[in-house]
Amino acid sequence: MARVVRGLNFIRMPRLCLAVGALLPFALHAQQGSSKLNTVSAATFKQQSFARGMIVSSFGDRLATSTASAARTPLPNILAGTTVKLVDSRNVEGYAGIFFVSPTQVNWLVPDWPTDGPLNLTIASAAGVVSTGTIQIGKVAPGLFTANANGTGVPAAMAVALSADGSQTVLPVADCGTAPGSCIPLHLDVAGPTDLILLLFGTGMRGYSTISAHLAGQRLEVLGAQAQSQYPGLDQVNVRLPRALSGSGDLQLVITVDGQESNAVTIAIGPAPHRITAISPESAMAGRSIPSFTVRGESLGNTVGIHFYPPEGITVTNLAVSADAVSAQLVIASSALVGARRVCVFSATGRSNCLHFAVLPGIQAPAEMTDPPPGARLVGSTVTFRWTAGSGVDQYYLAVGSSLGAHDLCHADQANRQQAVVSGLPVDG
Repeated sequence: MARVVRGLNFIRMPRLCLAVGALLPFALHAQQGSSKLNTVSAATFKQQSFARGMIVSSFGDRLATSTASAARTPLPNILAGTTVKLVDSRNVEGYAGIFFVSPTQVNWLVPDWPTDGPLNLTIASAAGVVSTGTIQIGKVAPGLFTANANGTGVPAAMAVALSADGSQTVLPVADCGTAPGSCIPLHLDVAGPTDLILLLFGTGMRGYSTISAHLAGQRLEVLGAQAQSQYPGLDQVNVRLPRALSGSGDLQLVITVDGQESNAVTIAIGPAPHRITAISPESAMAGRSIPSFTVRGESLGNTVGIHFYPPEGITVTNLAVSADAVSAQLVIASSALVGARRVCVFSATGRSNCLHFAVLPGIQAPAEMTDPPPGARLVGSTVTFRWTAGSGVDQYYLAVGSSLGAHDLCHADQANRQQAVVSGLPVDG
C-alpha cells in the first residue's frame, strides 16, 4: 500500500500536527435539555461526509460536565461520563472511541462501521443531557491538518531532505508565533543537491483505492500513503517536491482520494524573492500607533506592502520604499490579539521571509492623580503631585496648566516616577 523511499519510513510526527485535543473558543450556554450537534472534520472544520477511522469534532452545548482527554489507546468509549453512540438504518448501534470532551466540544473516532450510509449520532453527558445529529459515512473523506488548526494555510507537516549518502534531515514547514493564526509557510529549498520529501498528516484517507497530489496544478509523485501509527485516525502522505518549482513562492497543495479533494493547504517554495533582516520596533502595545515602523533587508525596491500574520487588528498605511528599507505607519487596535506574530514584505514576485513582531497588552488601568485630588484648589506656589501606577505604563508625563487642557505652568517627562514637585505656581488658587 505504501512505498518506502531510501529508508524514509512513516515517522512519528510532532504534537503540533494533531490539534484534536484543543479546546476551541466556543461560548458556553446555560440551557437545559437536548440540543442539536454540529459535527465537522477535525482537520478541515467543515461539515462533510465522514469515513471509517476518521477523526471528527462535534460541537454543541453541555456535552460534558468537565474537560478531559484520553490518556491511553485504545480510546475509551466513556470519557468523563460522556458517550458517543451511533445507530444506522438497520438499528445496529455502536459506540465511538473518544479523544477529548468539554462542555462545548467532543473529539471522537468514527468506528469501523460495516456499511455506508446515514448514521444517527447521540452524545450523552454524565448529567443526562442528550444532544443529537446525523452524519453520512462512506469510504473516504480526505482532510489535511493545518498548523493554525483551522483547515487553511500552512499544513501541519514536515519536510525531510534525503542526501545521496542516505542521511535524512528533518526541516520545519511552518513558522508559528503565539497569537492564534500566526503560522505561516517557511520557504523550502528544492534546488539543492538533496531530494526534498513533504510529509503531510490528515484523516479520512486510509480507505483509498487511488490517491494523487497536486501543487499549483502540477502533479506530484506520491511516495506512500497509509495510516500513521502514533495516533488513532491519523493518516500520512509522503510526496516529492520537484526541483522545477524552485522560486515559485506560496503554492496551493491538494490531495485527491478516490476523486474527492482535500482542503487546499499552502506551502512556500524558495528561495524568497526578498530578504528582510531587521524590524524596528519589534513590539508595540495594543491600542497604540507607530508613526514609523521600519523593515530593513535586501532587494526591497519593488515592495508593495507589509503583511502581518494574523493581519487582524493592525492597519498599515503611508508605505515608503527604498532598496534596503520599507517604512509605514502602523495602527494597532486596542482589541488586537496579544502575542507574537509574523511580519513580511511582499511584491508582485512574492513575499519575503518573516520576522517576529509582538503585540503587547495595552494599558488596562490608566494612571490617576491622587494628590492633590481632582477638583482641589492648590495651596502655595510649590505643590507635590502624586499619582497611581498605570497598568503596562513605564513612563509618565505631567502637565499643569492654568485652564483645562493647558500645560503652560509645567510640562515635563517624569520617567517612571509617580510623584513630582512643581514650583512657581500662581498663589491665587
